[in-house]
Amino acid sequence: MIVLVLAGAILAIGAPSFGDMMRNSRLTQAANDFLAATQLARTEAIKRQFPVGLCSSSAPTSADAQCNAGDFIGWIAFEDRNGDCVRGADEAILRTAGPLDTSIANASDGACISYLPNGFTQLVAGVAPLSRVIFCDLRGLTLQTGTELTAARAIQISRSGRPAVLRDPALVGSWDMPCSTR
Repeated sequence: MIVLVLAGAILAIGAPSFGDMMRNSRLTQAANDFLAATQLARTEAIKRQFPVGLCSSSAPTSADAQCNAGDFIGWIAFEDRNGDCVRGADEAILRTAGPLDTSIANASDGACISYLPNGFTQLVAGVAPLSRVIFCDLRGLTLQTGTELTAARAIQISRSGRPAVLRDPALVGSWDMPCSTR
């Protein structure tokens, strides 16, 4: 009986932190998958010597996956030979990801990023350029327990094409991109 009482007490103490650990793991996975896709798109543009695009897609696993102007619940990296940030039928898909777990939401400032053969990003006429994405859960941009960092994961892509993961609440909050769960 004493062992059961001790086990119950330990579970009562550990269960909330286990839930946070699972939520953090899901956010980290989503951010790392997106970071890997941006790095792959940049690297492939340099290697292939033609533009490579990365865009949001509502059906990334479809054989004919297309870009759409929406949340990054899924995305595709593709050969963007004409540099228009729209996947044509003759442009191969290099990588897909998603859809994300329904507990994860995101906000972004654009729909597509196009990398040039020198690794820099290019502005595409008529397409909102992507430079910032935030992945969050029900905690939003609040501070993670026991740290000075936000629970959300934010990715900023510089004009030179380098992506970086950020968790500074003041910086991410200044982007004025509300991130709330779906």
